[in-house]
Amino acid sequence: MTVSGINERITGQERSCPYSVSDGLLESIFNDSMWRKNHPDYTHIMLNVFLCELVSEGAAPPTEYDDNQIEIEWIPLEDTNNIQIQPELIGSNFTEIIAGTAPMFLGTERIDTVFG
Repeated sequence: MTVSGINERITGQERSCPYSVSDGLLESIFNDSMWRKNHPDYTHIMLNVFLCELVSEGAAPPTEYDDNQIEIEWIPLEDTNNIQIQPELIGSNFTEIIAGTAPMFLGTERIDTVFG
């Protein structure tokens, strides 16, 4: 089911998301024993990928950051071949996510060591 014209304020930027379901789903499982002990709520994560477009120029500063997040940047789709997109399962499937007509399960990544 699609819903057109959904506008939201996300991190100070207005975006338009034409779909009400995610375009991709990724599972991350952290195997690092110290991480599992210190962050039990974050040892198993499901990441949803949504395709959105910027509907207005200019942006307010983000209202919050994820841990270890460096920055937020909107880039043209044609420039995505020149950057490394993380997590790897999103980056390696990015072209298929963009071209897809249905949500994709991107797979499960098992993370043995957590840095940072």
